[in-house]
Amino acid sequence: MFHASESFSEDPGVPDTVRFGEWSVYVTGPPYAGEAIVPLVVFNDEPVQLFHIPVKWTGPMVCDTAYYAEGRPDVLDYQAVDIETSIPLVWFVALSHGDPMPPGTGTVAHMHFVVYDTGWAELDTANTGIIYLVFNDPQANSWIPQVVPRRHHIIPSLPGDVNGDGKVDASDVVFLINYLYRGGTVPDPPQRGDVNGDSVVGAGDVVYLINYLYRSGPPPLARHASQESKCRGWPQPGPLEYECQTHCVLHSLPSAPDRQDRSCRKKERRILHTDTDVSRGVKTPSPAE
Repeated sequence: MFHASESFSEDPGVPDTVRFGEWSVYVTGPPYAGEAIVPLVVFNDEPVQLFHIPVKWTGPMVCDTAYYAEGRPDVLDYQAVDIETSIPLVWFVALSHGDPMPPGTGTVAHMHFVVYDTGWAELDTANTGIIYLVFNDPQANSWIPQVVPRRHHIIPSLPGDVNGDGKVDASDVVFLINYLYRGGTVPDPPQRGDVNGDSVVGAGDVVYLINYLYRSGPPPLARHASQESKCRGWPQPGPLEYECQTHCVLHSLPSAPDRQDRSCRKKERRILHTDTDVSRGVKTPSPAE
């Protein structure tokens, strides 16, 4: 643990940076409720042996899950996350006992938020006097990276708007078909593809959307917060299913069930602590495991 009395060196070279990537938001209503997923992105031009990254949020949302991404932070063999909703704060601490995280840029973690209304939300780093932002190199030099805060205007998601362009039309049918059968882009977030509200993105959603657009069928369904409680727990195997809480979303095509299952288990291991009991998508291991 670092103490507030520690002195910091000048950041050598190009300033290292902590920023927040593109938000993935799904909100339905009224009453408005949903979730947001935000990546935490780090640029460093020196090797990083350790980092402390505290993140604070404001706006109509509460963080309930955070985990480390695959790739860049894998070399950091100690990875901790603490979520304190009373501050509010998400604190990432990662350390390598061997090789440091090499220079580069990319996502190091993801944060999941429960959204309870529309409006403006913002992410920034925090300094509580005890918890603060710092990077360390292998020689134990410490410096404070620069930070790029991020604001996002949370607005309701339009049911049936699979491609996220703000309207429901034939392009959403094409987008969904391309995703399901031609290796196309995954709906962002995946709930956008669940047009019929059965928590599975599949052929039924294509048929439902075509019926709505061209055969006077019922309108696309919004999955409200009351439906979230029916979807908690670990994803069940099967092509084209997604885990309702999106902590461990199955962006699966029938050809890739093994890949996405390994990814989910890895994320499960990396959630080390939260101060709530709603760590979404976290499987409680049995004694046999």
